[in-house]
Amino acid sequence: MLLKTALSFRYLLLFPLIILPLSACGGGSGEGAAAPTQPTVIEVTHEVQLAETKRLGVNLGSYSRFADAGVLKNVITNPGFEAGEIAMIFLTDSGSQLDRISADNWETKWNRDDLNIGQPIDFWNGADYEVLSGNSKGRSGTVRDFSHMDNRYLFFLADKGSFINTGDAVLVKKSLAGYEGDTQAFHYADTGTIRPGSPGQQSLVLLPTKNNWQASFNYYMDSFWRDSDRSAGKLMPMAGRWKVTIWAKAEDENNTLNIRLRRQGESTFFNETIDLNQDWQLIEREFTIAPDADRYLDEKQQANILDFHLKIASDGGKVWVDDLKLERLDQKNPTVFSDIFVEQLQQLQLGVLRNWGSQLGSSLDNQLAEPWARKTTAYQPRHRIARAFHYSLPEFLQLAAYLQVEPWYVIPPTFSAVELQQLMAYLAAPAGSHPYADKRAKQGQIAPWTSVFKTIHLEYGNEMWGSNEGKDPFIGASLRGGQRLGEVAHDRFNKLKASPYFQANKFNLIIGGQSQFTGRQSEIESNSQAHNSIAIAPYFGILNQYATDEERYYPLFARAMADIQAGGRVYDSQIKMNQVNPATSLAIYEINFHTISGDAPLDIRNDFVTGLNGGLALPLYMLNYQKYLGITTQTAFQTLQYSFKMSNGDYVHLWGLLRDLEATGRKRPTGLGLALANRAIGGQLLVTKHSEHQPTWKQAAFNDIKTEIDLPLIHSFAFRDGDSYRLMLFNLHLYQAQTIELHLPTAVKNQATLHTLSAPSIHDDNESVESVQLSTQALNQFASHYQMTLAPHSAYVLEWQAQP
Repeated sequence: MLLKTALSFRYLLLFPLIILPLSACGGGSGEGAAAPTQPTVIEVTHEVQLAETKRLGVNLGSYSRFADAGVLKNVITNPGFEAGEIAMIFLTDSGSQLDRISADNWETKWNRDDLNIGQPIDFWNGADYEVLSGNSKGRSGTVRDFSHMDNRYLFFLADKGSFINTGDAVLVKKSLAGYEGDTQAFHYADTGTIRPGSPGQQSLVLLPTKNNWQASFNYYMDSFWRDSDRSAGKLMPMAGRWKVTIWAKAEDENNTLNIRLRRQGESTFFNETIDLNQDWQLIEREFTIAPDADRYLDEKQQANILDFHLKIASDGGKVWVDDLKLERLDQKNPTVFSDIFVEQLQQLQLGVLRNWGSQLGSSLDNQLAEPWARKTTAYQPRHRIARAFHYSLPEFLQLAAYLQVEPWYVIPPTFSAVELQQLMAYLAAPAGSHPYADKRAKQGQIAPWTSVFKTIHLEYGNEMWGSNEGKDPFIGASLRGGQRLGEVAHDRFNKLKASPYFQANKFNLIIGGQSQFTGRQSEIESNSQAHNSIAIAPYFGILNQYATDEERYYPLFARAMADIQAGGRVYDSQIKMNQVNPATSLAIYEINFHTISGDAPLDIRNDFVTGLNGGLALPLYMLNYQKYLGITTQTAFQTLQYSFKMSNGDYVHLWGLLRDLEATGRKRPTGLGLALANRAIGGQLLVTKHSEHQPTWKQAAFNDIKTEIDLPLIHSFAFRDGDSYRLMLFNLHLYQAQTIELHLPTAVKNQATLHTLSAPSIHDDNESVESVQLSTQALNQFASHYQMTLAPHSAYVLEWQAQP
């Protein structure tokens, strides 16, 4: 209870509240009302509130060729035409025997052969298995036979080890043959033929097509407008210098290969037919797309899909192709990620980068493989074809090193015990001391990754408390509750820590908790002692009442205050966690709007999640968690995603901090707010004190506010790094400007820099036009007692230097 007392005192100290009449709060004022005549005094002290701060982070996320293909330099996924692999966790159903277990998370009546949904009889034959929990924990072996019985998946094990009880967690994993299931009519994988020097294990065989209009291989991109959200427009307009590279050979002499890239129904950007023979040849072609050849007009235009195809002569034999690359030229950064994406990340000035995307179901070797050898993956009981393709762990670490941020890696929970030991060697062992350290050295990173980063964050899976059945989005990779999750994560982390290369001061071992159910943190904490942190995702933005701006926006801002007080989810999570182990830290693995339910009309919903208010709310929540609860490791969700399909079929414009990467390149206000906050954060966080002349809003209990709460409308966050000072300020008043007077702790140089995030209307966004921007200006004659006016619904960062 010490934490509660300290937090309550600190809250009262920093926000001395005076409840003003509604007119003083601006409730009866129109937009643009004048500032109060008496300023709010903000005193920046030298009292340290948090000795070491950390800039806010972001989830790098997965990417889709249908919307965000430009994340990587090579826009082709699975460019080596490699096979797949699948790994899945399930809980055992009743009726287990020594050599027979059934899974309780899938009903075989849901299988659809016509749609390749569900796993047919014999699918798991020859797979490896390992028991993760219960009395048989550690038992491993081979699946002898896989069948269906009583509407369940049934696994016959090759051995008769210890009894596996009902509800025990079991991991199964195997390789999948073919190229993404070999479901297409005119191509298939060949494991007996690869191009010279390829690190991969197979190539793709192209067959002649039956009709002239058909291609042997089609690779589609930028189809989000056609197949999903008609507000998207083109998300990947083509322009500039490009290069296509592919290896090819023919079964017969005098065959040909046609390579074409076009926007269907519009423009053809590259089209060439190349003569082949029976020897492998490397084909490299450069081409330029004019700036207006594939213009982005607006989101209302018809956006036809991009189509890259390979076509062979209709009267010829088979053609083998391998290791395809379609990339922009003139890329400057040393990573596999595109310049335009890296530049956007640099502008966010991040502190942490979380690698959570499509790696569930992947093996460690696949996570370390170069693109030509990397396989596609799957992990769910509905999957029979592996289609997910993710950037590798070394590629992610190289990006984190280039950006100078701390990496946060979500370990696939389907890693075996042996793979966990190998992972630690890859990250921390000196070259020459372990085969996986040598793998790292061959990739160009000779020194251990632990020498590159101050901290490497390792999280066991993602939201593994999920039910592993029904509508759980991570069915096949979850453990149904905090008790089992704590037990399994404890065991897996201890396997990491048993490595001779583990260094406790270099790793933060994380288990994902559940924000909506704070008791989950107690369950996890009571069943694991091997972790350092529990991370939660306190999404915001419930919109059950929305008739007025006051109903929409003040509850949104008020919950940032409710979260850090008794009864708030984040505060209570920390209390419950620390009651079991005070040494465990709380982290934020995801945070953003989560306005995907309720009856709010789509136009109001999209206005709410994309407007200027998001640029205030997201950094306010994250800064509050850092200032009042000491939560320094936080990552917003996520860099890219134009929109999300809700259960009613509508698309809400979540969760990308960027609207898109290439069509407009605009940041949404959430991204701008995070970038602005990161201009301020660094060094020590100082105590600030506000005078009594501070406006507040009394927020009633609705839209995720559980009890009435007083919302201060001016917020301040001060940072000091030596003689450098930064102060972030918020005016949350919807209509009224606020005058403040700054009282500074030292004499200062007379010039400061002011960065501003504001717009005429809180509804302004960057979806159709760029209405919300960051601006910077110099302030002359800056000194203590400096007065400035904060516009309605605005945020600022002020930078200055102390006088020597």
